Amino acid sequence: MTKTELNEFNILADQYILSGDHVSLDALVKRFTERDFNFSHLIHEAYYLYILGNCYSELYKTRKTEWYSEDL
Repeated sequence: MTKTELNEFNILADQYILSGDHVSLDALVKRFTERDFNFSHLIHEAYYLYILGNCYSELYKTRKTEWYSEDL
């Protein structure tokens, strides 16, 4: 994965997270996880994993409910 692709991933992820667009965020995550990437530097891999972690955190925080929640 190139630095340009990482930057594109980061910009789109931030945009979808800030707007609350979980459908687009889910599609973005699938696009960037459906294949194995080779990284030229370990820092690029760490940056990728950081962005991916932020995406998953946003996607799965809506699944958290309290035991007394009306959602249940």
